[in-house]
Amino acid sequence: MVVDLSDEVSKTLGAAFFTFVGGCVLYGITISQVYQYYKIYPEDGIVLKATVALVW
Repeated sequence: MVVDLSDEVSKTLGAAFFTFVGGCVLYGITISQVYQYYKIYPEDGIVLKATVALVW
């Protein structure tokens, strides 16, 4: 018995693609916020800066 899985695979790949794009957008927002933090608060201590870098 042969089952045609092309419809189900295309639906799954579509969901994976949109998830990937959403993840990329959120990662870009995170990078932007980290960059702005380092630019706006250069006087913060090294421990806080290291914590931000570690969380990123």
